Amino acid sequence: MIELSGATPRDLNGDRVVAAIEELAGLGGRVLMLPSPRVASPQLDPGELREVRAEADRYGVTLEVGIGEVHPDRLRMDEKVVLLAAGETLGATAFHTSFGVLADRLAGLASWSKQLDVGHKGLRELVARAERPLVMRTHEEMTTFELCRLAENVPGLQVGFSPVNVVTRLEDPLRALDRVAHLVHTVFVDDTWVVRTPEGLARRLRPIGDGDLPWQAIVARLADRHVEYVLDIHRAEFDMPLYDEDWLALQPDLDVPELVAVLRSARDAGAQTGPAERASWGRELLRTAGVGLADRSSSE
Repeated sequence: MIELSGATPRDLNGDRVVAAIEELAGLGGRVLMLPSPRVASPQLDPGELREVRAEADRYGVTLEVGIGEVHPDRLRMDEKVVLLAAGETLGATAFHTSFGVLADRLAGLASWSKQLDVGHKGLRELVARAERPLVMRTHEEMTTFELCRLAENVPGLQVGFSPVNVVTRLEDPLRALDRVAHLVHTVFVDDTWVVRTPEGLARRLRPIGDGDLPWQAIVARLADRHVEYVLDIHRAEFDMPLYDEDWLALQPDLDVPELVAVLRSARDAGAQTGPAERASWGRELLRTAGVGLADRSSSE
């Protein structure tokens, strides 16, 4: 049974932060993940940040904050240091990041390998500066194989496991989880179908419990770890054109048994559900602490 502990609203703005804290607390949530400290105060005014922290404390809500991507070609360490300091003023208990975006990976295998090789240097500095867990998401450009190799070079780096993303890299969610389970700090909860297309496969996001992700097994495999499960409503569909040899060449860690597992789970067709409807399902799961999730699977 998934017991959602919080949420990460993707379109949150400064005017809505206090309302989001109140709403989350009313639903029984304990963790609000802000996309950036700047949604609490665009100018990172210490007084405004402390006011938001006080509201979170009043409602018993813990704040965690995103600090953006850490891609070496775009990393501005001075800005990251400012965001870390603002997060500390907010009382953030963890900082969340991603490596880059899918276009970085698609720049070419040699280029992508170099990006990863260089990327660990900035990450090491951020981990040292953060004084809180630094959590890297399994984002759509990053395989869990690559993330594990990064973590070997960046002691202390933790993982935000997002299974709707690992399938876009043709990874079986349970095998992917096994690779990073010892590093997992947060699990981002959403759901998806994988559907067949003329070019290969595609991701079609679904309400939680209506998709095909093995959520009960994921929770069971993490039962011995203290992990935060946070509602995270994604948007992009993403194609996996596996019949394209050039695209396949950009997946050097592709594992045949995992590819077979993803193919086996694929449907002939299926439409993506809009984010508003999926968010409504998610809020209901927060309110009920996950009760009934196993009964919501669709036979469509």
